[in-house]
Order: sequence, then structure tokens, then C-alpha cells
Amino acid sequence: VTIVPVGGIIQSIKVKPGDNVKLGQVLFTLSGSAVIEWQEQYLESAQQLKLMQSNWERDKQLFEKKAISERQWQESQSQFRIADSKYKAFKAKLALLGISTSAMETGNIQSFISMRSPANGMVEKVALNQGDFANSDAVVVRLTKPSAQQWVIRALPQDVDLLSVGNRCICTFVNGKVVETKI
Repeated sequence: VTIVPVGGIIQSIKVKPGDNVKLGQVLFTLSGSAVIEWQEQYLESAQQLKLMQSNWERDKQLFEKKAISERQWQESQSQFRIADSKYKAFKAKLALLGISTSAMETGNIQSFISMRSPANGMVEKVALNQGDFANSDAVVVRLTKPSAQQWVIRALPQDVDLLSVGNRCICTFVNGKVVETKI
């Protein structure tokens, strides 16, 4: 199952039912204001962290020289730790979206994300279409593991006795793909 981590508009769908997919393969792309907002918040938190670190280092020197109180030093230290936590949290959120923070720091903000397959498998169902809005936590593509795939063999009652393990079989997927295999 591929679940959308943020709400947005489906820009493109790269797969259809019956397609085999590999781990990391792009299934669909999504755009939305949350994608941009998370990047903006990350960049703001990075600047805030630099400022709090600078304040903390300055206050550390002042505290060592007894120029500020211990309380002021502790507040500075606390603000630095809070800024560091926020920075790391936004960085982790962006990693979930597959967005490179190093590319962002050079001014490259993405307006869309590529949702990738979490495993090898076969596309069982595509629940939304290009242009549809996907809420966060919406299931857009449902995958099945190769080991969980099952075949249904339909045969006329008079032909059932002709079927046996090892017989050649031609199977047709929902998407029209034809595969030759054995029972």
C-alpha cells in the first residue's frame, strides 16, 4: 500500500493495475501547498538554529566571564536545543517525502514529490486518477507481494480432469499483458 504523507493533487500516475514494480520505482507524483510549506519551515528552522547556536556560543563565553546570570545561560541553551529539535524534525519530514535538504539549501525548492514503491510487487489497484485530490493518509496505489499473488484458473467442468501440475498455461492480466507459465 502506498499512502500519501501530505494532501495534494495527483500530477501523474506512472503505473496501472497488473504492472510489476520494483522497490523505489516512481508510482505517482503529487503537488500541494504542504510540500512547499514543509520546505519553507525547514529553511526557516535552519536559519533559526544558526542564530540560536550563535547566541548560545556568545552566552557561554559571557557566562564563563560571569557577565550574565546562570538563568540567562540556561535560557540560551534551552532555545538552542529547541531550535535544533525543530530543525531535525523538519529534516526528517522532508526525508519521508524524498526531498533532498542539501538541494534546498542551494535554492532548489520542489513543488511536487515522487511517491515511490515501498517494495517489489504488482500493482493491484490504482484508487485515484490524475487531477484528483488525495488527502493525507489516502491510499493511492495498492500493491501485492509476488508471493501473495494468486491465479484463478477457470475451466469448463468437462476439462477439469485435463488440468495437472506442470501443464503449460497462458495467463492474461487485467492490463492485457499475457504471460506463459506452468500450473
